[in-house]
Amino acid sequence: MLNWDDLNFFGAIASERSFRKAATRLNLSVNTIRARIGRLEQALGTVLFHRGREGLSLSADGVAVLGIVLEMDATSRRLVTRGGAPLRHSADMLTIGCS
Repeated sequence: MLNWDDLNFFGAIASERSFRKAATRLNLSVNTIRARIGRLEQALGTVLFHRGREGLSLSADGVAVLGIVLEMDATSRRLVTRGGAPLRHSADMLTIGCS
């Protein structure tokens, strides 16, 4: 199972084209970001970034994954706001919590 945070981290790195800049933006360490992307690459069985002197660039699979991540992000935003009206709990909705 993929971790949603790892996909968000991937999106931030793709946007920034830098582990360091993405780590700063996400308020995480570079080592954490690198480890999470390594885990994502392992889970997907592919390399998402090419690392070179010029910095990071997306691999072909990275481009494909980025498209999916952007779609997922847009979909999750639509879940929170539908037609400009935030979703509200309805009387017939059961909310379950645990601690």
